[in-house]
Amino acid sequence: MFELIRHAISPAHEKEESPQSYGRGINILVGRRGDEEEIFVTSRVLRACPVLKRSLIEGYWVVNVNPAIFRILIEHLNNERGIDRLLHGPHLMLSFAKAWYLAKAFGLPNFQNRLTDLFQEKYCQLLRDRVIIQPDQEPISFLQSNVGFHTQAEKFIIEFYAGLCRWYGDISPKLEGLAPDTARHIAERWRLIVSSEGRNDRIMDYRCFRVPSTVLDNPKILQICPPPTPPLSRPATVPVQASTPPPKLPVQPTGLPRSNSNLSFSKRVRMLVPGLSSANGGDEVIVEPGSLTTAIKALQERSSTPSPVPARRHSLTPYYSSPLSRPPSTSVRAPFMPQSPSRLLVRSRMIAHEDESSEDDEPSDYFTEVFQKKMYIVEKEFEIGKDKEGR
Repeated sequence: MFELIRHAISPAHEKEESPQSYGRGINILVGRRGDEEEIFVTSRVLRACPVLKRSLIEGYWVVNVNPAIFRILIEHLNNERGIDRLLHGPHLMLSFAKAWYLAKAFGLPNFQNRLTDLFQEKYCQLLRDRVIIQPDQEPISFLQSNVGFHTQAEKFIIEFYAGLCRWYGDISPKLEGLAPDTARHIAERWRLIVSSEGRNDRIMDYRCFRVPSTVLDNPKILQICPPPTPPLSRPATVPVQASTPPPKLPVQPTGLPRSNSNLSFSKRVRMLVPGLSSANGGDEVIVEPGSLTTAIKALQERSSTPSPVPARRHSLTPYYSSPLSRPPSTSVRAPFMPQSPSRLLVRSRMIAHEDESSEDDEPSDYFTEVFQKKMYIVEKEFEIGKDKEGR
């Protein structure tokens, strides 16, 4: 009766805090990147190891643990078997060091003591058969890097190497390649064992390297990473439709007559007509060659009308904007093409300004004569008169 009551109110019977309901167990990844393995951890193992239960969730990744050693530990916690597989590898002491470190990280002192007893039996077997194992620095360096210096496991490994080398008269050749401290400790233990004829062999005393079962300190934290996030799904492909060109704006009337002939745009002429502007606000307007004569006459009538004279005779800013300050036309013409009428008109204005500033006695209709000469060149170039005679 009292046993049932104690079992009902015992802390072990209470529902332990857990980040999730484990059910039958969890799947985790163990090992370094590229060598990781997926291992199933049963609920029984989680109950036996509180550190695992608090630290691991489904899909978590334990990085700094050997997968083979981890499987052996899980199997031993699950059914108390499989630990003897640590004795069959080529690196006997390295397997011992990794298993001892893993038990230390999981807070399992009883497993550490069970591990020491297992390798003590192996030591006695090798000692009877006079099998010598070459001392290796790797297991000692592993313990010093992951657990610390002068641990019980490190002392056990040094005693293991020194005791099996007792049949050698000189141990110095066996210590080549080891760290100076490791070689010195092994040599000291070897001399004591040989001088005492084995009576100072500490491995034979099973209590020498045992860990108290009450020690649950966990100074070494495992490198545990959360489960890797799945790659984001690519968005569905959206068909791309070509944008339709914007509708053309209607051309504002320029006041010039327009022929009914379907001339191409390349045969039209750009002209600078004072008082008129293009649809986009430019100073130049486009005139078809057939309407060029009418445009010339209209321009002559406007040019014959006297324009207001500025206050200063030699001012650089006449009534209309100076051709020097007007930005160049954005149209691109090939080097072999003749100059546009607009450039001819600009050139005529520049000549008129130069003559006006240099010769004060020049007649007032000089600009009209120069303009007529330039327009005659334009008519001859575009063969405007011939088109009319041909029609």
